[in-house]
Amino acid sequence: MLSERAETNQQRKLVCAKMGAIPYMAILAELTSDEVLETAYGWLCRRRRNYSADDDVWSFRQRWPAEKDCLKPELAAGRFRFGLLTRITPVDGEEVDLWLARDALVLKALTIVLAKHLPVSDRCTHVKGHSRAQSCRPAALAPPWPKTASCYWTNWRDRSRIGMC
Repeated sequence: MLSERAETNQQRKLVCAKMGAIPYMAILAELTSDEVLETAYGWLCRRRRNYSADDDVWSFRQRWPAEKDCLKPELAAGRFRFGLLTRITPVDGEEVDLWLARDALVLKALTIVLAKHLPVSDRCTHVKGHSRAQSCRPAALAPPWPKTASCYWTNWRDRSRIGMC
């Protein structure tokens, strides 16, 4: 059993090397670095600074040094598990699913690490440096009528008219 597992791991390493894949251990080392975790923590603090006093982000911020010390070995060993999403309803009435502060930090850290290694399509308009102005209305969602003074821009979410083209 052990020899089969060792052979399988060896085969995976060969396939990854041939494909130019990023070594798993290098990603984990970068993910657990203080620089990446502190950058993700700074993002989390900025992103959730106006959250309610009952939100878990405040207790997470108070315990950050201890949380970071617990988080590093969990990530390095591959034992980290994401918690359940919390569904909240903000003032505007639209339901939103929210990650726990700890999970959001890990997701941001993964994003920071993987963004350095994975290619980004030009079609990803949400990525920094890609222009939204050119593709704010994708062709698939464009109205079938010509762009004239008698047509309207449409809010595709609730199908209401916004203004003239």
